[in-house]
Amino acid sequence: MRRALTVLLALLPAACGGGSEPVRRVEGRGYVQRLELAPLVDPLPEEARQVEDFTPSPEDPRWSGTGSTKAEYLAIPRGDSPEDRLPENRVPAFVVGGEGLSVRFEEQLDPGSFNAVIVHADAFGTAPERLRVVLCRGEKEVLIGDWMELPSSVEGPAPISCAMPEARGQREPFDAIRVDLYGNTNLVAIAGITLAHLPLRSFAPPNDGGAAMMAIGTEARAGWTLSSEAPLSTRVRVPEGARLRYSLALIHRLRRPDQVPQVAVHVIVPERDRHIDRHQLENRMSAPSSWHEHELDLAPWAGEEVDIEFRMLIHPDADSAGWAFVAEPTLSVPGTEAPTVLLVTSDTHRADHLGGPLVRTPHLDALGARGIRFQNAFTATNVTNPSHVCLMTGLTPRETRIVNNHSPLTAQAETLAERFRDAGFRCYAATSAFHLQDSESGLGQGFDRLDAPRYDQRAGGIAADTLERWIADAEGEPLFVWLHLFDAHSPYQPPAPFAGRYWDSEVDPFSPDTPLGYPEAIEPPPRLAALRDPEFARAEYRAGVDYVDATMGQVLGWPRMKEALVAFTADHGECFGDNGVWFDHAELYPASIHVPLLLAGPGVPAGVVVDGPSRQYDVAHTLLAAAGAGAAGFPGQDLRALVDAPDGAPRFLLAAHEMSAAINAGRWHLILQLRDHKEWSLEEWKWRHAVELYDLEADPSCSTNLAERETERARLLRTRLVEWLLAAPTEGLGTQMNMTPELEEQLAALGYATGQASTGEALIDPDCACERCQPWR
Repeated sequence: MRRALTVLLALLPAACGGGSEPVRRVEGRGYVQRLELAPLVDPLPEEARQVEDFTPSPEDPRWSGTGSTKAEYLAIPRGDSPEDRLPENRVPAFVVGGEGLSVRFEEQLDPGSFNAVIVHADAFGTAPERLRVVLCRGEKEVLIGDWMELPSSVEGPAPISCAMPEARGQREPFDAIRVDLYGNTNLVAIAGITLAHLPLRSFAPPNDGGAAMMAIGTEARAGWTLSSEAPLSTRVRVPEGARLRYSLALIHRLRRPDQVPQVAVHVIVPERDRHIDRHQLENRMSAPSSWHEHELDLAPWAGEEVDIEFRMLIHPDADSAGWAFVAEPTLSVPGTEAPTVLLVTSDTHRADHLGGPLVRTPHLDALGARGIRFQNAFTATNVTNPSHVCLMTGLTPRETRIVNNHSPLTAQAETLAERFRDAGFRCYAATSAFHLQDSESGLGQGFDRLDAPRYDQRAGGIAADTLERWIADAEGEPLFVWLHLFDAHSPYQPPAPFAGRYWDSEVDPFSPDTPLGYPEAIEPPPRLAALRDPEFARAEYRAGVDYVDATMGQVLGWPRMKEALVAFTADHGECFGDNGVWFDHAELYPASIHVPLLLAGPGVPAGVVVDGPSRQYDVAHTLLAAAGAGAAGFPGQDLRALVDAPDGAPRFLLAAHEMSAAINAGRWHLILQLRDHKEWSLEEWKWRHAVELYDLEADPSCSTNLAERETERARLLRTRLVEWLLAAPTEGLGTQMNMTPELEEQLAALGYATGQASTGEALIDPDCACERCQPWR
């Protein structure tokens, strides 16, 4: 009995995560050093190969289809040349027409033999079609692929490759492939289905560009792909007080049921015994993927140069490589005075909704009182992702050419998080909108972790809870945190007890009997489609801002945040009929671009109000400078300088989808329309090259266009704006993302038109002689 108790007591520290010994700290800030991992051996070459090819024919009973008009075999043109259209040169195809289109092919398929399905298809219509592959057992949908775009062209059937790497995790064969069509056209031909086996590495985060992000559920972490065939290694000199910290996970899409995977971590010094830690990962396909966090005290190797290796071990009888992910491999040296930097962005937050009488924001008011409150802060644009890109890079959309919510930032850009990372900070982010995921925005670069909803949006309190849990993992480490709150954004649905706080009317704002309170030309997004009384939207918007403040009270109350350097701002504002814009942030009027901006904490004077102009995208440079994290060379300026020296330079803006541009110089605000457009939220059309000029001191709501009365002033400002636009680079910092129907629907539900990306062309023709340009020539 005594021996059993002794064994149990010996095991208790390990069961509790390594015991309760306090973290040793060095004097000062401490730091985090990222480890760059590289393959210890070259991965075994793997070639793409075709596994099997299936072509429709009238004699083949395995093909069937659904559609409201027809499903039949036809010979379709091979391409767009006259010869391709001759009967003898056409290709056989299975054609479906009408609505609810799909094609089914029945065949026993070995799940381990292929990982991609290539559909050879042709769409007959003016709009691109979308298709997806579903692998079935009977009528059961076992694996559902992503929606892929099928171009509409005259060039004949196009091969559309649909990745299905999850098939290797299935034990039982499939018995059918179903190809679903989204319905953008009403006639589609399937000319064949090819099963292919692509290199497995193509389905894993790439290592060739440095650390990449991999998501498990909502949580993405930065790290390196590890295979059983290619260990990862790095050599480093161990500083005093360092711990090796890392997270491990299986790559979900590449799991196999027969591998019993482990990861072994080796610490190697020549002519000494190597230290090996082994970690078991999930070996059941039904087990949810998760992050496993580990650390190793490196005190025995302090001052020495060591090799650190990560090796994946699988069962010897496993017939395929194993794949895992090593996230956040770092040397952590905790300090006694580790700084904390907090950046908060409140989505869709108007500048006039801070403090009474419209809202109750005591926590934000107190934050502004102990720091600087910038009363005249403008953003560089009026849409979420591009504005956050500006905030994180210090660059305007003219430089980035990112003008919509689905053009991710490329890795060549330098971001605020990367600067903090290089200065030795741990970097965490939690956002509240799906389109700020790293895969959608590219804003994960530089962050060790980024948590974002996979679909739709979530309450800011959920994002805050994630950060609170993570902050304990950064004890003693310099820490940079970005928190994004979506609660003021449409469809204006604050949680209880905030919902209804400012709505005391007995009128049902959604009843068809309620008079329509906004112009019929407005077509609100689906979640507001039934709204009749716009005052309800205004009231719930105000309540959403109150909830943002309550969340800020929670965050600012965390012990780690008591002495933090804090910046609070927004990506853009919101309109409720302002300037003919409803339930949206279209156009470049103050209601859409004037945002709150607060700065407080170490190095920031207290109780200061700056009335002069400031730019929201200067926040990044300011935080780096105030935190001593290396602001030199980073775009922008230190906002703290505006306390003593107002900035007289004009502010330039570029709207979403490059619809319009603006210049703000002191009291004067000029808007130049770049395209003909009428978005769903606009009462009236905006016409290409029309000019609007407003005096913000006399007319802060921009109700009177003075362009014809102040002709010379308008000409000078327009000339400066055109010069700024002409300096735009043709190559920006964005890339294109595959727009799935789900993504389009989610963006539309939030009121976002997906819109086109920047073409890279000149934003304006300086020699344009149209009737709207003639007066300014």
